[in-house]
Amino acid sequence: MKAILDAGPLIAAWDKSDAYHHWAQTTLKKYSGPYLTTELVLGEVAHMTGKDAAIFEGVRTGRFIIGGSLKTDAAAMQRVLFACAHRDLADASIVALSEKEPHLPVLTSDKRHFSTHRRADQTALPMVAPQ
Repeated sequence: MKAILDAGPLIAAWDKSDAYHHWAQTTLKKYSGPYLTTELVLGEVAHMTGKDAAIFEGVRTGRFIIGGSLKTDAAAMQRVLFACAHRDLADASIVALSEKEPHLPVLTSDKRHFSTHRRADQTALPMVAPQ
């Protein structure tokens, strides 16, 4: 796995009108995958883009690797959710993945929120985000 994938870059890559479209396409070429992510993140992307079939195909072919779940990462996700009100389940799942795979960068277009997230050991997530 080359990176942990949040929803934003995938949404932007598939939406030419998104402000981060060019950044997302460039970033997803640089970090070519496979991408470690969660079903919560992919569900968010499916909801926002309608690209359910493409997401399913990405999981089926190994482009997207499901690296955690609400059940297996409940304690880490609960800690993240209660730390600050602006966090949602998908964000919490990304932080939990980063705790399990601390060497992998998190690809996100949400620098504002993810810059405030901390792992259980209080280290920041290594992020790749637009300026």
